[in-house]
Amino acid sequence: MSARQSVSTRCCLASGRVSSPSQPRRALVLPAGVLLLGIALIHFASGGRDLADYEPFGYLFFGAAALELLLALLLLCRPTRFTATAAAVVSAAVVGVWLLSRVAGMPFGPTTWQPMAVNASDLLTTIMQLGLLGLLAAAQVWRKPSGRGRGSRLIASATSGVAALAVLLVGVPAVAMETGDVRWPATPLPAAASPAASITYCTPNGVALAMDVSEPSAGTPRPAPAVLYVHGGGWAMGDRKTDLTQPAPSPITLLPAELASRGYVLASIDYRLSPVYAWPAQIEDAKCAVRFLRAHAAELGIDPNRIGAFGRSAGGQLVSLLGTAGPDPGWDIGEYADQSSQVQAVVDLFGPTDLTHFDEQAVWWARCFAQLTMGSSTSTRSQASPLTWVAPNDPPFMILQGKDDTAVPPSQSEELADRLTTAGVPLQLVLVDHAGHGLANPGEEPAAATLADRLLAFFDATLQ
Repeated sequence: MSARQSVSTRCCLASGRVSSPSQPRRALVLPAGVLLLGIALIHFASGGRDLADYEPFGYLFFGAAALELLLALLLLCRPTRFTATAAAVVSAAVVGVWLLSRVAGMPFGPTTWQPMAVNASDLLTTIMQLGLLGLLAAAQVWRKPSGRGRGSRLIASATSGVAALAVLLVGVPAVAMETGDVRWPATPLPAAASPAASITYCTPNGVALAMDVSEPSAGTPRPAPAVLYVHGGGWAMGDRKTDLTQPAPSPITLLPAELASRGYVLASIDYRLSPVYAWPAQIEDAKCAVRFLRAHAAELGIDPNRIGAFGRSAGGQLVSLLGTAGPDPGWDIGEYADQSSQVQAVVDLFGPTDLTHFDEQAVWWARCFAQLTMGSSTSTRSQASPLTWVAPNDPPFMILQGKDDTAVPPSQSEELADRLTTAGVPLQLVLVDHAGHGLANPGEEPAAATLADRLLAFFDATLQ
């Protein structure tokens, strides 16, 4: 290459017009760098969370985040084919490890070779990484010369803007989910409940299932009432911690500290997730958790005759089945078979209640979750529906439902309420104005704090 050509090439690189075939196309590499920068920040936040749970996982996240940050800066400042290839290899490796951990489990850690829960933040981060890999792949194969026109600069500006927007819309909420101390809009955090002790409550087919148990305030008379929390996530995502520590204020995030102050033991569980574990694994695990609490009531200091349950979305469906479905479906299998899985109070937060008609009423992504977990068998769907099992001896119910919910339409909760009322079961139905799926949006009426108070009053009336 002549001296004049070398100078020309350097000038083109400096101006953003890449004409050397040895360089990846800057118009695609720049937004890839922006995405990788956002991913690195999310992984730094994840490392802080996992460091508290299991130190090697935390250090793994910090190491990956540091490498991603270095590669992001190189992509933004000195893009080369080598840098782009290294960023692609690292991102592909991270995605591969994520898939392994969610499908088969990790070969080391507190629970070896057991699938880990999928939560919203790591799913969003993986989607960002797939977008990053697509950009880098396109940059490597794009052969069209950029020339001296505005085309490549316009592409670079547009795609970088889209990538920056993705980081803001996806990355910032993901970091908030990981750190657990950011709220939108900003509101004071409730006083912390006592630290939760993590224990294994059941091991179906060798899969160790975790339960976090929070003690009530000091001086609480024992035995104390207990409340079991079952998380949501379409039976396919989430874990025992995510719902209780969401950044947005909701009736659920306000409850742990209040339950502790009122003398309740709070137990929150993981359960086997689909599609790795098909229905009815999820309800079998929830029932096993209730039997565990009864079998270990003396050690945990709880009253086995005062156990309530609450859950959101898919968790609402599961706790509704705890209240309505006795031993007849055959879901009481596994450990502690000599104990009952019946609960004395149920709070269903916008859970599906009629799975046979769910696909006709819910939005497409909610239907996908139901299909993924239960398939299309009418018999399976009917058995999984709390409506099927309502009987006069069911425990008192409270149902909270947003009027604008499209994931689990209000008709689902209203139909269960009608069926319970007809059977003579004590019931409170609360329909929330201006509320969608989650009950965590400003402007809802009643507001989150009022709903939490009503939920607590319901447990006080039924369990205290």
